[in-house]
Amino acid sequence: MWATVILKRFWKLIPIFTRLADTPTLELQVQLVAVMLGCLLFPNLVLLFYPVTRGSVVLQAAGLSYPDAIRYHRWLGHAVMVMVTAHSLGFWGVWVYQQQWLKEALDQGDRINNLAGGVSFLSGLALWLSSLEVARRSNYEVFYKLHHIGFWGFTFAGCCHVSSMFWYFLPGLILYGIDGVYRIQQALWEGNVTDNNKSNNSGSVQIWEAGASRNNSICYMLLSAPRYAVSATGFIWLNVPDVSWHSWHPFEYFAVPLKSNTCYNGENNSQNNQSRSGSSSSTGILVHIKAYDRWTKDLIKLVAAQQQRSGSSSSSSSSSSSSSSS
Repeated sequence: MWATVILKRFWKLIPIFTRLADTPTLELQVQLVAVMLGCLLFPNLVLLFYPVTRGSVVLQAAGLSYPDAIRYHRWLGHAVMVMVTAHSLGFWGVWVYQQQWLKEALDQGDRINNLAGGVSFLSGLALWLSSLEVARRSNYEVFYKLHHIGFWGFTFAGCCHVSSMFWYFLPGLILYGIDGVYRIQQALWEGNVTDNNKSNNSGSVQIWEAGASRNNSICYMLLSAPRYAVSATGFIWLNVPDVSWHSWHPFEYFAVPLKSNTCYNGENNSQNNQSRSGSSSSTGILVHIKAYDRWTKDLIKLVAAQQQRSGSSSSSSSSSSSSSSS
């Protein structure tokens, strides 16, 4: 509807622009359609960044879970990049036809900065292509890095291209910034709970059990559940400082009861069982992690190394006990 109103408004100005600018009608029509698509970006940019804030009050008010919000973010992202691509190629096509592409593409006018617009388009294009499922699943690390680099290139250069774009970015950026500060605060939180008899309020969790497969292709972790993790299943974001202090990765979890006689790796671990019995939380979080990128591979290697050290310690203890009995 908005596109129709904007296009109808511009279409009425075609005869005036044709006389003033001495531009052929077809080229002018292409440019006006490109301008209309650029104007349509503004409302979509307002909505684009709301879903990426995990603790956003907007998502809570709308009753959306984070996975559902990310789905909307993907849809909006595809729509935005389709409009950005059509907007950019519309102008570039006319400039190439007029044999003025280099001059116009490098123009840094006071009102419209075409050079910054091209940088914003290329940054968004790199972000978009790396976000496609085939690229994201084949190399998640490249997707993760290009998503952040492309995001800042698209945002900053876009604001330089048209200064008014900043006000459409601002609401989502404020929520994203607050969420980012909160995540960094959790990652750097020094008040980690070390006493099993104390409640966990800091967001850090204890690892009750962890194990990795022999070929280091998958591992599992049984974590103590903080107060906010009460649903039977869902998504959590894990930060492992020994792997990377700033990286957070999402995983699906299953809530399981913590019982003194339960051991998920099939081994008898009396120390863990005793700790669970004294824990203030009766629920654990079971997470399975597959070797997917460098972060997950490093995490699985860390779990496997710890598992090997624990197994060596247990074997040494058993040998000492046998020698003592003899």
